[in-house]
Amino acid sequence: MIKLDYKFMRLPLFLYLLTVIIFLGILFIYPEVFAIESIGGMYKSDVFYFTDFVFPFLSSAAIIMQLGGTFEPDTFEFIRSLPIKSTPLIRWGRSAAFFGGVNSVCIIFSAIMLKSNIAFSRMYYICFANTVLFLSLALFITLLARQIFYVFCVLYGYALVDLITGGELLGDKSIFINISAQYLPDKVDINRAVIYGISAVCIILSVVVQEKWTLKSKQFKIGNIK
Repeated sequence: MIKLDYKFMRLPLFLYLLTVIIFLGILFIYPEVFAIESIGGMYKSDVFYFTDFVFPFLSSAAIIMQLGGTFEPDTFEFIRSLPIKSTPLIRWGRSAAFFGGVNSVCIIFSAIMLKSNIAFSRMYYICFANTVLFLSLALFITLLARQIFYVFCVLYGYALVDLITGGELLGDKSIFINISAQYLPDKVDINRAVIYGISAVCIILSVVVQEKWTLKSKQFKIGNIK
């Protein structure tokens, strides 16, 4: 199962790890590139492009390829026959823990190297939200659509519009509120809290969808036996 997962997610995983290495290298050698500026209580830095977009994008793309690939016709029946420990939720959990851990390291290293006037806990709180959002949406939308093309269109189509408009379209509801650097801390905190809440709901709904899918699979097998 692990080999099959790696086969599907190999390209985005490689790009993700390569980007992480490059980011950490630049941060270690030239930290001034990502220097955080405080503008009227708002924080602006190119580091947010990585913590809020690049890393969440590549890590969620890897998970979409991992899970979405197993819903293709030539592997779907094989996945249905696997034990509970190999279900999409369990496999997503392992991958999410890995990507979440690496993204956390990048945020922590950024906080240490940049030595900004943002408290470490706040830096982590505002920067980790998009990782949780992208990973949870990748799971939920993949379970619903079960085709990689549609998942990419929905998730990244929305993200691309939000990113290109620089937060102007959605205002303080933008998922890239850190990148836009237009809102005071209280607005940012509310935005992040909502994102963490949406992420939790997506995971809960994913569990519900998975349980219904498992039940239908069992009923299908019983019906065939009869």
